[in-house]
Amino acid sequence: MFPAVFVALWLIIQLAMWAMAAQAVQAAAAAGGQSVRAFGGDATQAHGAAQAALGGLGGNMVTDTKVAVGTSGAETLVQVSGHVATVVPFFTVSVTGKSQAPAQQYRVSG
Repeated sequence: MFPAVFVALWLIIQLAMWAMAAQAVQAAAAAGGQSVRAFGGDATQAHGAAQAALGGLGGNMVTDTKVAVGTSGAETLVQVSGHVATVVPFFTVSVTGKSQAPAQQYRVSG
């Protein structure tokens, strides 16, 4: 009985870590998206903002992180991905967060 309870506890902890990591990468993607969409924002600023947000929110919970920033015309896309730190051996879980929205542009009226 005890081994089953022990395994269930570890799986619950792993599930909680996955949920927290998923929220952290989504928030990091949103932070990078806000940075790149701002007037004068570029991919370097977005990458830095996403990494800073992920470091503050995810700490060591998300490993092997990758930040991809893309712009196509008036659309911007920031994608943050990584792996959740493992509690259960041989159980790797990936998380991905995306932020896609129109870029802000300055238009002269008249």
